Amino acid sequence: MADKDAARKAGVDGVLLSVGRSDGAPNSVPAKVEVDYDSFRSAYGGDYAARLHLVELPACALTSPERAECRTQKPLKTKNDTRTGKLSAQISAPGATTTAGKSAEKSMSATAAATPSSMVLAATADTSGPTGDYKATSLQPSGSWNAGGSTGAFSWSYNVDVPTVPGGLDPKISLGYSSQSVDGKTAASNTQASWIGDGWSWDPGFIERKYKSCEDDKTGGTNTTRVGDLCWFNDNATLSLNGKSTELVYQQGKGWHPASDSNEKVEKLTGASNGDQGSAGVDGVGEHWKVTTADGTQYFFGLNRLPGWKDSTTPTTNSTWTVPVFGNQAGEPCYNASGSSTTWSPPAVTRWRTTGRPRPTTTPAMCRRQRARARSRRTSAAAGSTTSTTACARTRCTRPRRWARSRSMCPSAV
Repeated sequence: MADKDAARKAGVDGVLLSVGRSDGAPNSVPAKVEVDYDSFRSAYGGDYAARLHLVELPACALTSPERAECRTQKPLKTKNDTRTGKLSAQISAPGATTTAGKSAEKSMSATAAATPSSMVLAATADTSGPTGDYKATSLQPSGSWNAGGSTGAFSWSYNVDVPTVPGGLDPKISLGYSSQSVDGKTAASNTQASWIGDGWSWDPGFIERKYKSCEDDKTGGTNTTRVGDLCWFNDNATLSLNGKSTELVYQQGKGWHPASDSNEKVEKLTGASNGDQGSAGVDGVGEHWKVTTADGTQYFFGLNRLPGWKDSTTPTTNSTWTVPVFGNQAGEPCYNASGSSTTWSPPAVTRWRTTGRPRPTTTPAMCRRQRARARSRRTSAAAGSTTSTTACARTRCTRPRRWARSRSMCPSAV
């Protein structure tokens, strides 16, 4: 058996040994080799013991391990008894050479083990075993990657399969990784990892409202001392949906619309039971949002109780993040001119997350396209097609429904 340094030089994280006939006979003979690894079964992680197996190496592995061809491993059919901690395999033990003299009298040293009269074996771990695969994950299955050129960033995305739904409106879900998002974090920013892991992200969409530090909002306010609380300053919102983020702008008499407009219809609604306890008649209680895209698909944000909710046994989405906010100026929610503690607002929403059942609405353009396809099918049927004219007559604009694009994985925070 070779020492640990010789094993490492040969590229073996385990035991390196040589086997040969000891009776001096020149012929090879079948033999069973057994290695007891119980004493070092926990030397490495990843269920090292279950991945151990026997391999054969060239004879030069003990004399010239720096040569790549001398570190080539040939797996042997191995029986691994993890209960007793033993490896066993059937081999053909080589016969002794006719070399005479001092070399024949040498003991089992590295030089003697490298002669053609012995077989070099190793007990080492494979990249996989009965309990799992521990090799480096391939970049090919169900994913895509790219390098950031001069930035040095590495990006990776992994698509997640979802059940199909009527109308082909199943959501597209992909987990994304960026090494740059980790490199850019500093002690002065929020460095908390996402719920998937450091550098990973998945956010199907949200609408966020910002508040101002009360220390920076004293003009005309009831606060005069230095505090570290949040105060209202205006009714603002930012939309993040389908990979695009844009500020939402409010116009009197026209409502909300994205600053970067792509024909979305944005509506701020009230009445949801989502933890928002604003002021009735000012910002409203139970604020939530509905965004309708140009293709008619509706997205709901902060709708804690989905359609069909009955009682406390029905799951909710926990799709709003709330925070205590101070109304320190006239016209703001929870404002009190006395400046007393009653000016503290109950938890107000800081982020609404995508929830609910986005459903495509039937737009005039969609109806026109459906009617055109129906006319085409009826024309084909009149010309001798096997399509049933009765079935075509039933063609009409439909309103298919789709399950929620996402369900928030984070509880509401106060």
